[in-house]
Amino acid sequence: MKKLSKTARTAVRLLFTGCLILLGLDLALLGHDTHFIYESRHFFYACFGFCSGLIIVLLAKHVLRPIVKRSEDYYE
Repeated sequence: MKKLSKTARTAVRLLFTGCLILLGLDLALLGHDTHFIYESRHFFYACFGFCSGLIIVLLAKHVLRPIVKRSEDYYE
């Protein structure tokens, strides 16, 4: 495995530190005003955002791409 540069290691450490701080705040602030029962679960919004992004990417790849795709010799 390739070693990371000093700048990359610092960026990764900052990313993990930020994630841990946000995780701690999420666990400490459990009193969310929720409309649905599943909103009160830990990491609901993180999972919801990840799944939404994944669905958007998959739809763009499999549905939108064939519509806007040009043939190989389009510009020739």
